Amino acid sequence: MGTMIAEDSAPAVTDALADYRTVSKSAIIAALLVLPAGAFVLYSIATQLGLEALPGVLPLPLVGITLGVIALSAIRRYPNEYVGKPLALFALIVHLALLAVSVPSHAYIQATEVPEGYLAISFSQLQPDPEKGEAYMPRSAFDLTGKRVFIKGYIHPGVASAGKVDHFILVRDFGTCCFGGTPQPTHMMEVKIVNTAPRVKYSTHMVRLAGTFVATPPQSADALGIQDVIYHLEADYVKH
Repeated sequence: MGTMIAEDSAPAVTDALADYRTVSKSAIIAALLVLPAGAFVLYSIATQLGLEALPGVLPLPLVGITLGVIALSAIRRYPNEYVGKPLALFALIVHLALLAVSVPSHAYIQATEVPEGYLAISFSQLQPDPEKGEAYMPRSAFDLTGKRVFIKGYIHPGVASAGKVDHFILVRDFGTCCFGGTPQPTHMMEVKIVNTAPRVKYSTHMVRLAGTFVATPPQSADALGIQDVIYHLEADYVKH
């Protein structure tokens, strides 16, 4: 009789334990990240094609993939404690798809956005290295003088009310210049649009420029009211 009671009660105990299982938090978070990750990836691809680059979009799908794997692992190891396998699988598959779309799209855009005959550079390459004894600009910046380069950045708001302009300061980012400060000399570049390249109007979107680069000792950009400009670009290609 005692044995019969134990056997009859086993399903009931199992059912009771099942009622106390919880959905894996990792699965929930991974699923919640699907929408923002998708939005960020699509926005980044769209803006790379004509507006601005959005840094840091890949971490969202990577975080989602990591959380999805963690959730599936926890559910497999502790089936009596966690549920949510379909949710975790859904999130994992979507984040993998987003990553698969994002990586080649960004690679293609970066490979094709530089006009033929120009060398792609960035502001990060124009920063001095104190360990090499470089005081205010790297030696490599002088080596670029006279070369045709392609660079991306943002228009300094000093010309925000001037309409379309052919002379402005390009800055690395909005971290300093838009909050009452002046960017570091190596974080900005004086730009003069030449030939038939179109003028630009101030906006917060990224601008792509190509032209002849010149590095000089610190000097004033009097017409723009910004001091210590050391990088200059005569731009004959503009994509805003």
